[in-house]
Amino acid sequence: MKGQIVPRDFERASPLGKIPALQVNDFCIADSAVISAFLDKQFSTGTPLYPSNPQEYARTLWFERYADVTLADITYKKIFFENIIKPALLGQTSNKEMVEYAVLHELPPMLDYVSESMANNSWIAGDYFSIADIAITVQLLALKTAGIELTEDKWLNLRDYLKRITNRQSFRNII
Repeated sequence: MKGQIVPRDFERASPLGKIPALQVNDFCIADSAVISAFLDKQFSTGTPLYPSNPQEYARTLWFERYADVTLADITYKKIFFENIIKPALLGQTSNKEMVEYAVLHELPPMLDYVSESMANNSWIAGDYFSIADIAITVQLLALKTAGIELTEDKWLNLRDYLKRITNRQSFRNII
């Protein structure tokens, strides 16, 4: 935030001043995708978040990026931020017109794409739970928290997908 004092350690971990950032001993890194890849390699539990199959690996990278950049521009910046962050944390009025436009016009083709992309797969990038599933889930949960439900029948698989993920023991352990 403008005028906010940023601790020196955070500046070292994130030279751009953005979150998230991570420091492990003397090693610092920023960006959720980079942090995820580091954690997966550094603290692996034996079940990697990045598939070894080259096609599934490429799809995983693509959907992680799609979620973090393209989808987040709508789900987080235009919907979650406006419906949750502005009124609850910043004491500001949300831009209802922007939210309505995003929900009615910008979000549907993005959800259609995700839904269609996983039509023949168990998970977003194939038959392997991956970081792409986590990245997509973050955006779907942001929508849900902001009061946006996936009510259309064409997104039934996305609703089921979100339910499968939120019912995973690994997910329940952190929520």
